[in-house]
Amino acid sequence: MRRLFCSCGGELFFDSKTCVTCKSDVGFDIQTKRFECISNENKVRRCQNGVDYGVCNWLSAPNSATGLCYSCEFNRIIPDLSRSKNIEKWQILEAAKKRLLYSLLKLGIPCITKWSSDKYGFVFDFIEDQRTNPDISEEYVSTGYLGGIITINLNEADPVFRAQQKEATNEIYRTVLGHFRHESGHHFYNFIKYFPDLDLEYQKLFRGTCEVDYEDALKDFYTYGPKANWERNFITPYASAHHLEDWAETWSHYLIILDSLETAKEFGLINETLDQCDIYAKISRWQDITVGLNEINRSVGIEDNYPFVINHTTIKKLALIEELTQKLKSHLPDLAIY
Repeated sequence: MRRLFCSCGGELFFDSKTCVTCKSDVGFDIQTKRFECISNENKVRRCQNGVDYGVCNWLSAPNSATGLCYSCEFNRIIPDLSRSKNIEKWQILEAAKKRLLYSLLKLGIPCITKWSSDKYGFVFDFIEDQRTNPDISEEYVSTGYLGGIITINLNEADPVFRAQQKEATNEIYRTVLGHFRHESGHHFYNFIKYFPDLDLEYQKLFRGTCEVDYEDALKDFYTYGPKANWERNFITPYASAHHLEDWAETWSHYLIILDSLETAKEFGLINETLDQCDIYAKISRWQDITVGLNEINRSVGIEDNYPFVINHTTIKKLALIEELTQKLKSHLPDLAIY
């Protein structure tokens, strides 16, 4: 994440709604990727979801008929707002979604809603289930992806629920933003088929010689655990369940690496201009940084910042993902909104 500032010079953060220096109300403009002061003079206004519910700090999209910002226009189903706790959870999900969209747009990856293109677009459903609301029909809602629809269980915004799920599934890492990154990976997997050279490389690196039914693979994973010696070829245990999950997990880590390196650069922790580095240099630099970050966390007494080891096979997979992001910029420019 780049450093952000108010027009007065005061430092802002990605979730800021007010400048603590000049006390102005501010809103983030995704087109310019900077904050604007909200006033009668400059005629900008905050997204209607921010005005009505306080869950959004972006500016309304230009000429928006709904008054929503670019990010909120991706919502298909929002939580039941008659339950006050749901507004708090929705705000957490919105913050994570905005970080995802910011990252994808900065990479030049085409992000459009299904309203604009059913073939290339995607939307979000934020849904709760009977585990926290016995009055609704959905007994169990699984976070996942299907046909351009990214579903996030609303309870993922509850840290207690998330910790329980992390323990139950024996996960190394479970964050709200991680879900958004992972599920977006499932969506952009659909784009590989448009590039035969990348599709061929995908078959070699991810699919392998044995095709296993997706549902059967996940059932085996949750019954018997990850593949033996998974750490030799996969970034996480879950990635070993099936090649589609391997892709989504690796995609998620690609975004983690690039987002974190940008933040490190902006705050003076590294000097390299990342745009001039290839993926191998980026990974090497990230590996150097994570050693220090993990040691800092241990000094504080909390879990490692990045508890993963990037093996040689995963490096090749990350390189393939970078190739796809570059091709998406050059081959599908008509789909990139900003």
